[in-house]
Formats: sequence, C-alpha cells, structure tokens
Amino acid sequence: MLAMRLLTTTDLRLVEQRAAQALPARGLMLKAARAAADLALAQFRGPYLVLAGPGNNGGDALETALLLQQAWQQVSVVLLAEPSQLTVDARQAYERCRAAQLNFLPTLPDTWSGFQCVIDGLFGIGLKRALEQALAHWLTSLNHSGVPILALDIPSGLNADTGRVVGGASGVAVKATQTLTFIAGKPGLWTAQGPEYCGQIQVADLGVSETHFKPCPNAGALNSPEQFRPALRPRQHDSHKGSFGNVHIVGGQSGMAGAALLAGRAALFSGAGRVYVHSLASLELDPLHPELMLRHAQHRPDPSDLSAGVNVCGPGLGSSEPAQAWLETCLLSPNALVLDADALNLLAQDLAWKKLLHARQAPTVLTPHPLEAARLLQEQAVEVNADRLRAARELAEAYHATVVLKGAGTIITRPAGLPTTERPVWRINPTGNPGLASAGTGDVLAGVTGALLAGALQHDRNKPLTALALAFDCACAAVWLHGKAAEELTADPRQAGTIGLTATELLPALRRCLNELTNDLARS
Repeated sequence: MLAMRLLTTTDLRLVEQRAAQALPARGLMLKAARAAADLALAQFRGPYLVLAGPGNNGGDALETALLLQQAWQQVSVVLLAEPSQLTVDARQAYERCRAAQLNFLPTLPDTWSGFQCVIDGLFGIGLKRALEQALAHWLTSLNHSGVPILALDIPSGLNADTGRVVGGASGVAVKATQTLTFIAGKPGLWTAQGPEYCGQIQVADLGVSETHFKPCPNAGALNSPEQFRPALRPRQHDSHKGSFGNVHIVGGQSGMAGAALLAGRAALFSGAGRVYVHSLASLELDPLHPELMLRHAQHRPDPSDLSAGVNVCGPGLGSSEPAQAWLETCLLSPNALVLDADALNLLAQDLAWKKLLHARQAPTVLTPHPLEAARLLQEQAVEVNADRLRAARELAEAYHATVVLKGAGTIITRPAGLPTTERPVWRINPTGNPGLASAGTGDVLAGVTGALLAGALQHDRNKPLTALALAFDCACAAVWLHGKAAEELTADPRQAGTIGLTATELLPALRRCLNELTNDLARS
C-alpha cells in the first residue's frame, strides 16, 4: 500500500505538465470532472449550485456541472469571470455548457433556499492574493449557511502549500464539507488551518502514471503506519527488559519536576525496558509509578551517568548551570538523543552547542513547538506559522536532525542529504485534535519518541545508516500514536470532547493504541 503522496504547488505543476502531454487535449480536466461528478452524486443531493472561476479549476467545475446535468440533476452555474478571459481549456468547457443550455445565473444568489449542495471551483492552488471584499462577504455567508460544500482540488482562498488563508487574518476561504483534491495531496490540506477548511478529504489521482511523478525530489507524504512499520515490532517470547533499551529523561528542575515524570511515564507506557529520570529537583520516588528509576541531577554530570540507550533532554530542564552541563553531556554522549522544551531554548542561545550537535554520529530528534522553532531559526513565531513546512525543513537542514514541528498537522522531516532511505523526507501527521493543546502533552510525546527509538535501535544495533532512518520512523510513529490516543479519548462519549484533556490521561490510551497497531502491522 502506497502512502498518500503530498506535493507542493511547484512540483504539482511539473507533474500536471508531464501528464497532460501524455493525454488527449483537456484529458486531465475531463477526468477531474468525472471524479467530482461521481462524488457529488454519491455524497450529496441536488439541486446543485456550481461556482466556477477563471482558471482551470473553473473549467473543472464547468465540466462537472455538465456531467451532473447529463445525470438528470438540477444544476445552476455562476461564472465569476468573463468568458473571453478563461483559459483555453476552461473556455471550451464553457462553450460546451452553453451548447447544452446549462442554467447560468447572472450574479451570485442572495439566498440559499433551493440549493442542496454548492460545488466550489472558484480558485485552485494558484491563488496568491486575498479574495475581493464583495466575494469574501458572500463566501462568509455561504460558510454560515449550513449548505454542504464540495471543494474541487482545494477550498477557494486556502494556500495549498502552507494551509493558511490567503490574506491572513482579514482573508476569507471556503469552509468545505468535503474536498476532492486532484493528482496528489497538497500539504496545506493537512497542516495549519487546512483541517478547519477542508472537511473530509479524498484524492482522485486522475490515472496519472507513476512515471510522471519522477523526478519529484521535494515530495512528501501523509504520515501513516505502513511507512513507519520498522519502528514497531511485536515482542518475542524470550524477551527481557534489556531487549527494549534504556531511556534517560533529563530535566525536572524544581517547580517543573512533573514534566520529567510525564516523559518518564510515557516512556514506560510505550515499552522502554528501563527508564531513568535524572531530575534537577532531586526527586526520590514517583509514587504513582515506582518503576521509574530516579536519579539526582544537581551535580555536574559525568558521561557514566548515562548508560547506553536514548537520552531525552529538556522536559522541565530550566536554564541553570547544572541544566546547561547536562545538555552538553547529552550532546557529547554516543546515545541517540531527543531534545525537547528547555533543551531547545538553550540550544538556540549558543552556537557552540549547535556545533556539538552537528558533530554527533548518533541520531538526534528535535521536537519544537512553533515558538521554540522560531528561536532556533532566529525569527518570529508568526513566520514559522506562516509556512510550517518551510520552517521544519530549514530546521532539519540547519541542525542536522530529524525535526518534529508540533501543531495542527505536525510535520516530521529529516535532512535531505542523509543517505538513509529513498522515501519522502517529510511527512504531515493526520492524527490528533485540539485536546492536545494542553500542558504536558509535549513531554509525553518526547517520552514516547525516546522509548520507540530505544527499542528500535536495540533491535538493529551496529547499523549507523539504519539508525538515522529509524530515528525518522520512530518520530513518525510517536507522533501518529500520540494523536491517535487523543482521538480515541475524545471520541469516547463519556469524555464529551476535547476540552480539559490532560497529559496523564494519554498514557493508558497510548499503550492501548501502540499494542493494537503493533499487532495489526504484524498480521498484515
């Protein structure tokens, strides 16, 4: 099973050109229209209102309207362009609609009564500027009308690469019930504001051949279990705790000890063989989970403090001198490393630590939220959020590490130059919900990542290239499971939604999701 491919606008244009050359004139447009009409007939009812714009997206909409009429449906069309200004293919679609005496409305309707579905073919992936005020006002009314909306390729007004509404806070985009996107997925459908505007997403590949996607070096993929299968393996009967690796949690200064405990507990629930919590608050015991081995960390560390395994540095770490000494020790350690929270903030402040990071041979995973990412890139958080994929990829290259840029549509990426795998170098995660916008959930994710990486590396020892690939796969698996656990918790009617979800609640759900997925992958 192939992962869903995600293409930026630049790459998609290249694929469209290659595919179009191998098809009859208007071949892609006719295929897109057939896919859209079939979906509209299967999922929605008429009468239909079709909105067509000036580009080929409008041509797709016009051909869709014609097919719906041929299926004996009641269809009305609004063309927001002068026919003479249409692209060549869209102009031919318009002339076909006129010849078939399709019902063209002279203006946008004032009322929604009489329409059971609106098909949005106004603007596609090429939109660069905010919609005009009159149209924006009308689309706002449409969004609040309750009429189901089927968006063709992408909801009009949404940036296909960034998932941001074009025009920023003052911009408007269509809020679709369902989006049928063509040829491949676009990153903006699944990250930032995209999930708010796209509704359910389906991809119609339009029969584009695999050869037309090559070369496509910037392609990504939607994160899915089939891709990170190497990170999850069922346990053998003769296993012991040493079979699943050690995880060292470093952090937990006074007042923030809970962050380190959450990360440690998450590592336990995710299958780590042994979990050590090196706490700057000098905790003696976790009474809820005495399985955690607590160590005092107020002294200057020695490399012998960190036995072989994976170091997770940062949850509640702070910025004290001991904290900085522990970060340096983790960077110098031959262990694989997950850097989170305060460790990232410290890393951003000192070029010397960045040089240590570059010198590492073992894999490193960074797990920033947008503000931490902004500090690492020496820019503002608004710049990171404006183009999350750009920010994540720049971080991976700058810090020579796998990067997990947290947020709506978490992005996982690795440096493009590492000779680890031919698979896409970035993925966008589709699981999760706003319940994860809660203190401590990031600490949980760090612990899960450390545990999965410890187990996977223990299984594949002495394979340095494999280790780099496994770090990426384990990060992808951790993010997917983290989001899936939140989905399962909030889907439970006894929980009644996403408000008030706590990080602690995630732990048993994570364990359940991990075991179910591991068993499913083993059977498939």
